[in-house]
Amino acid sequence: MRFGKGSLKSHDRLIDEVKKDDDLGLSTANYCVFSPREIVRLSVEVRTNQKIAAERMVLKQKKQTLNWDVDETKVLTDSQRRTLRRSCRDHKEKALKAGRTTEVKDWFVVMTGLETGLRVDEMAKLVVSDLQMKSGHKSVRVRCGKGGRRRVVVVRRAFVEMANEFLEWKGKQGESLSDDAPVFSTKGRPMTCRGLQKAYDRSRRRAGVVQEKGVGIHSLRHTFATNLLSGTRNIRFVQRQLGHASVRTTEIYSHILDALMLIEKLYVKRPISRC
Repeated sequence: MRFGKGSLKSHDRLIDEVKKDDDLGLSTANYCVFSPREIVRLSVEVRTNQKIAAERMVLKQKKQTLNWDVDETKVLTDSQRRTLRRSCRDHKEKALKAGRTTEVKDWFVVMTGLETGLRVDEMAKLVVSDLQMKSGHKSVRVRCGKGGRRRVVVVRRAFVEMANEFLEWKGKQGESLSDDAPVFSTKGRPMTCRGLQKAYDRSRRRAGVVQEKGVGIHSLRHTFATNLLSGTRNIRFVQRQLGHASVRTTEIYSHILDALMLIEKLYVKRPISRC
C-alpha cells in the first residue's frame, strides 16, 4: 500500500484501504492512519475545503447583489401612479354596482402594493389578523418576510379606510373573516403570487399604464419606497418599512431619488434650448 503525494483521500477512505491491506500489521496500520503527518494533512484539507466554500458563498452573494438592479424605469411616475389609482377606483365602483368581484380585488391588490410596499409573496401570505386596524392601530403585520424576518409596516389612515371597506365587502360576499382567513383569495383559496401579478397586469392595462416587459407588480414596492424616502428623507425608517436586512439595499432608492432631483434642478437653472 502506498501513501505518497497522490490525490488527497478522506480519513474514512484511508481507514478502509488500510483495513483491506493484509500485508500491513496493526501497528503499521495505526501509524499510517493516525501519524502526525496524516493528521496535519487531513486538517489542511478540511481548512482548504472550508475556505473554498466560503469564497464561493461570497461570490454568489456578490453576483446576486449585482443582478439586483433598480432604476427609474421600474418606478411609476407621479402621473402613472395617479392614473392607476383613479382607474382602479373607478373600475371598483362600477364593479360594485354591477355585482362583479374581479375589479374589486384588483383594486385592493394595487392599493396594498402602493400603500405598504409589501413583496408579492408577503401579500399572498396576508391573513385578516395581519391587518391591525382596530382600536386606533394603523399597521400591517408581516409574519414571514424575506429571510424569515418579521416586521410591522405602519400605514396611513386612508389605507385603513380602504382595508375596512374591502373586508366589509368580503364579508358580504360570504367569504370568511376569521383571523387566519387569507386577505386575497379566489374561490376560498389564497391567491398565488402569479394570481396577484395578473391582478396588477389587468389593472395596469385598464389604466393604460405602459411598462417595460418583466417589471411587474414589484414596481409597486419600488414606487412606495421612492415616494416614502422622498417624503421623509429618513432612510432608516424606509429600511424598517421595507424589511431590508441592510441599509445598503435601501440606499439604492436614495441614489435614484438624488439623480432625479439633480436632473430637475439642472434644467430649472439651465432650460433646454428649443431649436
